[in-house]
Amino acid sequence: MTQTFKHFIEQFLYNPIVLVFLRPLSYLIIGTVYALQYNSFNRSVFFLLYLYLFTNYYIESYLSKHELFAKSTLTLPFILLEIINLVLISTLAVSTNYLVALLTILYSLIMHFQHYLKSIGWSNLTILVVSFFKGGIITYLSFFTQVHFLPLELLKWSIPLVLVNILVEMHTYYLQTTVQQPILKKDFLLKTLILITLIYLTTIFLLASTFGYLLVLFLFTVPFILHFINMIHRKKEKKLCLKTLFLYQMTYLFVFTLIETISFYLL
Repeated sequence: MTQTFKHFIEQFLYNPIVLVFLRPLSYLIIGTVYALQYNSFNRSVFFLLYLYLFTNYYIESYLSKHELFAKSTLTLPFILLEIINLVLISTLAVSTNYLVALLTILYSLIMHFQHYLKSIGWSNLTILVVSFFKGGIITYLSFFTQVHFLPLELLKWSIPLVLVNILVEMHTYYLQTTVQQPILKKDFLLKTLILITLIYLTTIFLLASTFGYLLVLFLFTVPFILHFINMIHRKKEKKLCLKTLFLYQMTYLFVFTLIETISFYLL
């Protein structure tokens, strides 16, 4: 990366406020853009779903620092977040259908209980479930809330998205908790490299029939993941490593969206 590009990343893309607003958007954008082939853009439903993810992002972040069942957790801001979350779920249910309500309730429950489940030894299973919901279920909801059906193609596309989220959730767990040793071991780095390889292999094999040569645009994501690998190998500051990983995740999702847009609307 050039010095100018590095400076742009550090000053803008690493800004916590930018990450907070862009991450929920990145989860929704692939399914929403795909849905535009079948129906006009439903702004109100999209905005409700974005606010729902934004709220749950804060709930997830808050509960990563506080115990779920502790009395000290029930602060006024947290209670307000919970009320907003319930209002958004209810509004989405009325605006769409019971299936959307059920999935949004399940997603919220998982965001609430994930840290507790990890603390009692269910970390691997919890990471898989959280990754499936963030990479799969949210993608399906972003499409379904626009057009009220779900194509088989989107189910296939969600596999690399789930793998990207497994990569993010796995490293978030080890970088945010007191369990530090695995992140320093060579076998953990090897698992990271294997997972990254799987992400790109599934991207090529599952998307090539639809997007063909446009998949070359995913090369733009490679510098970000290489930078992340270099950072964890050199044991850089944990928060900076996580921001770099989040940036890779968003870059992957937005490049995917760009490929969709070019393929469906420009060619």
